[in-house]
Amino acid sequence: MSSGGGRTTFRRPSYQRGVGAKRAIPDVAFPASGVYPIIVRGQGLLAGGTSAAAPAWAGVVARLVQHEGGRVGFLNPRLYQIGRAQQRGGPVVFHDVVVGDNGTNVARGYSARPGYDLATGWGSVDGAALLDVFPGR
Repeated sequence: MSSGGGRTTFRRPSYQRGVGAKRAIPDVAFPASGVYPIIVRGQGLLAGGTSAAAPAWAGVVARLVQHEGGRVGFLNPRLYQIGRAQQRGGPVVFHDVVVGDNGTNVARGYSARPGYDLATGWGSVDGAALLDVFPGR
């Protein structure tokens, strides 16, 4: 997860063929706006932004590791394989974000569009659907 965009410092990895000339981020997205109720040390709190989205993604990955019975290896190539399959009519694992952008009042940002984009990557992940199609299964 990130603020989005290409990174000119890093070469494009082979699994990102077709999404840009350099390493493109983010790979996936989670809702980062709004407020989510959480419990920390038994106390109810509210969280939002990356503070809520990053642990949510970590939870999805932890569930995937549990489902697979152990290590799942480097996920990025598999996520792109799944995203490309979805674009060709395969199982829906990512909720493709097609409207909006990640701009702020001081920076334009990137616009969402169908398929992979520099604002939301492949989109947000349906954790249960990811378990169903995970290539390591």
